[in-house]
Amino acid sequence: MSNSAIIMPIGGEAVHKICPEQVVLSLAVALKELLENSLDAGASAVDLRLREYSSELIEVVDNGIGIHPNNFEALGKLRSNIRLPSVESWENPQKLVVPQELNLTSINECVLRDNLDVLRTNGFEFSINDSAEVNKKVKLTSTPVSYNWQFGKEDVDEMLFMLQDAPHTVCRSTRLRSMFASRACR
Repeated sequence: MSNSAIIMPIGGEAVHKICPEQVVLSLAVALKELLENSLDAGASAVDLRLREYSSELIEVVDNGIGIHPNNFEALGKLRSNIRLPSVESWENPQKLVVPQELNLTSINECVLRDNLDVLRTNGFEFSINDSAEVNKKVKLTSTPVSYNWQFGKEDVDEMLFMLQDAPHTVCRSTRLRSMFASRACR
């Protein structure tokens, strides 16, 4: 088994730079999180069962890549269940030589500004010039780095679309979810 498939404790200051816990305030959010876990694991089929409107049972069965039995003990340990292949890979996102203009609509610019913390959690950094023309105020300056995976404007656009409906919610673009699924961890 490769190192990337082993659940390890999060060390030092890194534990304060991520937010692995999520507060679930409604059944809809709980179901969304469970479905995202299945998608992160590369599932192509998901069976969701509720009994008594979820008061007795919420069950998810999928065909995604599961957790290796060697990791079962680590799942219950505080600050050990992490999906990132390496926290360090997000701590130092790849700086772009030439910042990329995002050409955002005014609405998407507001969504980006309101959710900078979510985008930074995913490894994206931006420069914002309030005196620039409309649609030219925000530039992408850094992107997440993970082995051969490259991320960019399309990932930011997809995340902004998701954040319009669910602001301040940790979300992942399709390619980020695929990258996590390829690491066989969730």
